[in-house]
Amino acid sequence: MENKKELGELMIAISDIGGRIVASKTDREAIRKLVADAICHRRQAIVYNLARQFFGGFLADARLLVGGLGEGNVEWIGITSLSQLRTIVGGRFQILKQRWISAGFPIREHRGDTKFAGHINQHEWANLAAWLRTRGFKARLCEEGSDNLFEIGKL
Repeated sequence: MENKKELGELMIAISDIGGRIVASKTDREAIRKLVADAICHRRQAIVYNLARQFFGGFLADARLLVGGLGEGNVEWIGITSLSQLRTIVGGRFQILKQRWISAGFPIREHRGDTKFAGHINQHEWANLAAWLRTRGFKARLCEEGSDNLFEIGKL
């Protein structure tokens, strides 16, 4: 309550001349203290709102990147192996293999199936999805328990 009274008195003491606020040195120090106290009091809410605005843009971009929005009537093709993906999208094998491994997808060794641990590197997955987008496809991860690692659809 005391802060509100001080703020009211300070607002009366401050005058606006030509767009610049003029106040005495003690008034400016008191205003700084009041603002600092208000920020400390509301710090958690301020940080939460800034984080929500900052990361909200990233999440929206990521959803668009991997094709989570606007699926419409896209025919999704399940991808179970690197060779299947290369057959569908084409491209240089080495580049595709590097992106595949970086994203955390398994490679079959000696024609035997490897168990997929399900540990996807989200940053590298986004890079693979972006590369697929340049090839004319959008991609989305499959849910656990699915036989497919992910699905792709023609743009």
